[in-house]
Amino acid sequence: MMNRPSTLSARPSTINGGSGTSRAAQGSNAVAARILEKRQEWEAVNALEQTTTEIKTLLENLANQANIMADGGQSLFSPSNA
Repeated sequence: MMNRPSTLSARPSTINGGSGTSRAAQGSNAVAARILEKRQEWEAVNALEQTTTEIKTLLENLANQANIMADGGQSLFSPSNA
């Protein structure tokens, strides 16, 4: 019978700080990084939504002012004022 060397000593331990623990830590770090990335994306989308709402309000006000000016121009140059 051949004497075969043990492969157990070459395997990393998952107990008390083995590579299993570091894999869990790496996985946890990856999850935390992903959460941070998604939070930053959400903040950017939220800022874009707020800015879009502000621009919409400004354009509506500009349209109202343009309508007031157009109405004033029509009344100044209407045939009844000639």
